[in-house]
Amino acid sequence: MDQIAAEGSRIRRADGQDLDIRDRVLIGLSIKGWNCFECLVRDAAALRSEAFHHLKTLAETHIYFQWVGVIADDKRAKLLLAEVCRCKIGLYDANLETDPDGKDRENLRGSLQAWTAGLEDEWKSFKNPNLRDLAEHTNADMVGWYNRIYKPACEPAHISDFPEYMPPPTGPINIAPPPGISTLRALIAFDCGLQIICDLLKNLSNVYELGFDETITQLKATLDAVRAIPVSVQPGDGQL
Repeated sequence: MDQIAAEGSRIRRADGQDLDIRDRVLIGLSIKGWNCFECLVRDAAALRSEAFHHLKTLAETHIYFQWVGVIADDKRAKLLLAEVCRCKIGLYDANLETDPDGKDRENLRGSLQAWTAGLEDEWKSFKNPNLRDLAEHTNADMVGWYNRIYKPACEPAHISDFPEYMPPPTGPINIAPPPGISTLRALIAFDCGLQIICDLLKNLSNVYELGFDETITQLKATLDAVRAIPVSVQPGDGQL
């Protein structure tokens, strides 16, 4: 990612033109996704189920990136920025003490109005978006990402996994998460995160002609080859 950022910066300096809003949004989503991936790697290395939380954010960011990027104009970028303003206004409305004079909310409402100017009908349909709908409005691949990766990654952030933490009827209470489930989630998060980040980096290289396509394609091929290796158990030790 450092090489991509450096090459992008070099091209930007040589071009001398300001980035348009679509480019800024796509690059911002990419940076958010990369930082999330780094957190995912740290939790996965520690075999923590919490790696799924980062996978959820990474998958969501990836879907937004594809949804904005699949259209050449800046309409979707503006709608996404308007949604950011709407969410922040809601946050301040729920916590009035953080903005007692209302200036931040007033500025956000002004920004929201600016981003949606000329897009009022689109904004009515878009605000508070359903992520699956956005995936459907992108392409079939994104619907697959949503179903296979985003939905399972949401489970630890909600209530459906809590029975895994319930103690047995008898015996000691252990506050550590079940090791088998934690390990499985960490490995799944790492695998899915690598797939997403490879796609994200390749998209960046393609869109901005950074010249890293072949390198990223080779990396993805190596990862796919590793994933295809069957799991084996060593005789006598019971370990994977």
